[in-house]
Amino acid sequence: MCICASVPIGCSEIARRIVEFVRAKNLPYSETNTKWKTATYEILGNIGRELGFKVFHEPCPGLSPHGSEFLLDLIGDSNTGGVELAAECEFESDSEVFYDFRKLVYVKAPFKVLIYAAARTKDSGKGIRSEIESYMAQYTRHVAGEQYLFVEFGAGSDHRCYWYVVPRNGSVGSVSLCQFQMKVAAGAA
Repeated sequence: MCICASVPIGCSEIARRIVEFVRAKNLPYSETNTKWKTATYEILGNIGRELGFKVFHEPCPGLSPHGSEFLLDLIGDSNTGGVELAAECEFESDSEVFYDFRKLVYVKAPFKVLIYAAARTKDSGKGIRSEIESYMAQYTRHVAGEQYLFVEFGAGSDHRCYWYVVPRNGSVGSVSLCQFQMKVAAGAA
């Protein structure tokens, strides 16, 4: 894993908005709290609609997508380009996070987001990140330029963000997710 100072503006801004929005909801964190998933769909849906996409996600209390879940937990669809924003949210086990991550890899979209929970134990989410890096290194059908944003929620306010941009079509060799610090608005921490 690398630590990055230079992150694509889109990744950094979306990560910041996701974390600030969920923090502002002041939801007690737990892996089974469906309000966390609803909050992430709400902010991702808002971002997708701001970009002019039709947003689809699974039904959530108080949220009205254009339809039901389609392909992934949430997609932003354009009439001309197909899936432009692809997102999966998983707040349960690492095996569920990895299962959802693989769906993101298979769907072709220029911007992919994985929002997940990581227990803050001795490895601080390193296990799932290593599994993701290994899978991406083995995958042979990458599309150059696809951006991945990983928003890793931890207990309290220990939230971390990582990104990866696919350098070339096909196999990419080794993969290292790049951790970055978000600039959080004053009072949002």
